[in-house]
Amino acid sequence: MMKRSVSPIIATILLIIMTVGIAALMYTWMSGMLTQLTAQTGQQILQSTAFDFSVAPVGTTPSGSDLIFTVSIRNTGSVNIDFSKTQVNASVSVYNRTAPEVGVWKQSICTTNTTLSGTLNVGSSTIVNFTCSNVGNITLNYYVLRVTMGAVAKEVTFT
Repeated sequence: MMKRSVSPIIATILLIIMTVGIAALMYTWMSGMLTQLTAQTGQQILQSTAFDFSVAPVGTTPSGSDLIFTVSIRNTGSVNIDFSKTQVNASVSVYNRTAPEVGVWKQSICTTNTTLSGTLNVGSSTIVNFTCSNVGNITLNYYVLRVTMGAVAKEVTFT
């Protein structure tokens, strides 16, 4: 008994239809995924370019060989700053008053003494204290405090 099979022309047509169908499914899936990814990336770029702040000196307090720098941080961007998602760091460069041409005499990473939580709204400001270790005497030196939030850094001078 002879078995009947699908003719080669019909088999070729079925393979072409299946290939086109799979390609259409892949196109639909990938275009939806790319649209979503593009929208998310655009939102992140918008937020990163709208993120900005300013720093103003408030004062210094000696604490043994450490120095506590108090600054006012103001949100000058166009988006609120969420402190649960944004880390605030500081470092200080110390310059000798009598020999400023020498350049940086000492550097120190500072710790934040202020618990930053919640949101800093656009146009609002908050007071932050940073303790910097072994930075010397304020009467003998001047200091450049660099505050970093996210990818933005600002400097303020204490004399």
